[in-house]
Amino acid sequence: MQIDFPRLRPATRRRYEASIRMLDPAFGQLTLKQITKGKLNDFIAERMGAGCTQATVRRDLAVASRIFKVARRAGWIEVDPVPEQKEGLVETREPIQPVRLRDLATVLLRTDLTNPGLADLARFAAKTGCRQEEAASLERHQVNFKAGTITFGRTKTKAPRAIEIRPSVRRLLLKWLGQPGSADQPVFRNRDGNRFTQVPNRWKEAHARCHVSAFRFHDLRHPYAIRWLLKGGSIYRLARQLGHSTVRTTEVYSAWLVEKPE
Repeated sequence: MQIDFPRLRPATRRRYEASIRMLDPAFGQLTLKQITKGKLNDFIAERMGAGCTQATVRRDLAVASRIFKVARRAGWIEVDPVPEQKEGLVETREPIQPVRLRDLATVLLRTDLTNPGLADLARFAAKTGCRQEEAASLERHQVNFKAGTITFGRTKTKAPRAIEIRPSVRRLLLKWLGQPGSADQPVFRNRDGNRFTQVPNRWKEAHARCHVSAFRFHDLRHPYAIRWLLKGGSIYRLARQLGHSTVRTTEVYSAWLVEKPE
């Protein structure tokens, strides 16, 4: 942690810490040489048996492998046992499940009463197609009303990108930026005035009280992308808007529109 963590982005660091909390009960009392392929296989079986997806287990193993790489550089071990076990877990892209606008409206209206910041965070994500972490970490200085742009600096691809501020988004931002504040203050704030963390869990709690079809915060990107293409928008511009590193990733939406169920 002392060697590697300072180089990680805050969101990545939190994800690593979550994986370490999962790894520690299984391996925390062992020396590195005692962590064998067999013990890693037992860990995989236990996590999968608890209902974790292959993608989640792969992320846990990626953190374990990073720990082994640090140990190899230090000369403490010669072999990293993780990669071979990790190869058996295929990280597949989850199917697109567009959010029903009626269900989204129900959750938003209910959440407005209990957690208005979370509701508007979700509205912003739905109106821009941005990722959860991009919305949650958005700070005041990233919004430029004069230029009409929002710049995301902390992106999944690590490449900053700017998107246009559309009228409905402008009204939403003005609601939160109308009060004076420091440049590094988060735009969307919780009851304590801080940025939102653990957004999937907060959203799941809000969603559970509404008795509507299940959907994740991340799924708010899907209807945005689908509406864009239905209106005849360029898939290349959509790729830039969503922050995809290649248009091939964006093409899953085109494929869904062709194959979508009636």
